[in-house]
This record gives sequence, structure tokens and C-alpha cells, in this order.
Amino acid sequence: MPKTLTLDIGNSRLKAAIFCGDEMLETWTGDVEDLRRRLEREHFDACAVSLVGSEPEGLWKLLDGGCEKVLRVNGDTPATLRNDYDHPAKLGADRWAAAVGAWKLYPNKTLLVVDAGTCITCDIISSDGVFRGGVIAPGVGMRLQAMHSFTSGLPVVLPTETPVKMDFPARNTTNAMRQGAYLGAQLEIEGYVRLLIEQYNNLHVCLTGGTELTLAKDLGAEVSIDRHLVHIGLNEIISKYEK
Repeated sequence: MPKTLTLDIGNSRLKAAIFCGDEMLETWTGDVEDLRRRLEREHFDACAVSLVGSEPEGLWKLLDGGCEKVLRVNGDTPATLRNDYDHPAKLGADRWAAAVGAWKLYPNKTLLVVDAGTCITCDIISSDGVFRGGVIAPGVGMRLQAMHSFTSGLPVVLPTETPVKMDFPARNTTNAMRQGAYLGAQLEIEGYVRLLIEQYNNLHVCLTGGTELTLAKDLGAEVSIDRHLVHIGLNEIISKYEK
């Protein structure tokens, strides 16, 4: 069975997964040197890449040497969904791959795919398999950094990967900033869910990304947490891709 490498290269890190068919064997996070060392000792039948951050120097030459087939995914790449974006090629590869991954896991449902990374994206897939588009908003870390960068008196507050206790109103500046970032993001997502429940039946919310656990509250809909939606989607795309 073919062995596939998937790469999700975002604004802050390189994330990789290895598949044998539909089975995910392994995931890891690192940089291009970690990838180089891996490819020196292991060969892959195929590699699918989502690249939305800076392109690592020598990436494509490295992949061509270690993989039989290399596919750089974008919103124009054919998949199991139909892309209804105004300009499909301008849709971020990570958003497209996450949508395909969500549809692979939860077909024939109306999906809200929430990717809580550097930015928070919320994308809608209708139950007939059409990517309808969505919204892009600042992620939690970006919100915290902006409050420090664009004011003269607010401190640096770092995001946390553990669930944040919502304690409103906060009684010190650090907690007020943290509550504003996390609670604000959570309430945004709850608002999108309320809008969609009014328009669609059978809504399922898929949470993924780096801070999805902190946002996994009672959203009033069926919710799943799937940290590897982008990888699942990349693997699905390349498994069916034909030039």
C-alpha cells in the first residue's frame, strides 16, 4: 500500500504526518532540517503540501529527491468537494485541506470547520458537498500580541494550550487581556454557530488547529475535535489526484 507524507507548513511551524492508505501512522512537528533527516532514511510514494507561510529554502528539491510524486495543494486542486469560492486558487491550502478532511470524516452533513491557529478560520460546507466560504479572524495569540503592540501600557501575555477558565469580569490586567482574547474568540464562534443553525439543519462543528481545546465549549451543536484535519484532507486529495 502506498506510503504518503503530508506537510502542513503554516505561519509558525512545519507539521508532518505519514499515512499508509487512510491510516495515519505518525505525526511530528519540526523544521526543514528535521524533514531533510527524515527523507535521508525514508522514501515516500507521494507527498501533499499545504504551504501558507514562508517557503523553506530548498523545499521542493528536497521533496523531489525523497518522494515519487509531490503535489502542492491549493484551492484549485480537485477534491471530493466543489469549491464555491469566488476565486478558488486564492483560497488558502490549509482551509481547503481542512474542509476536505472534515468531509472525509463527516460526509453528507452541514459542517462548520473551525481552524484555531495563528488566525481563526470558520468555513461552511453544505450537506451536498460544496465549500461555501467563511471568515478569517485574528487568532488568540495574534489578539494578545496586538493588544501589547498597539498600546503603550499593556503587557506581553502569551497564549496557553490548556483550557482557560472563563472568569468574567477579570480583576487584573493580565487576566483581562487573556479573557478578552479567549472569551472573545469563543463568543465569535458561538455566534457563527447560532447563525448557521438558523439556516442549516444537521450542523456539525469540527474544531482543529493549535488552540481548539480552549474553544471547545458548549456550542449548541454537535462538536468534534480533530487535530489532524489538514493532514487527513491532504492525504485524501493526493490519493485521488490525477494529473
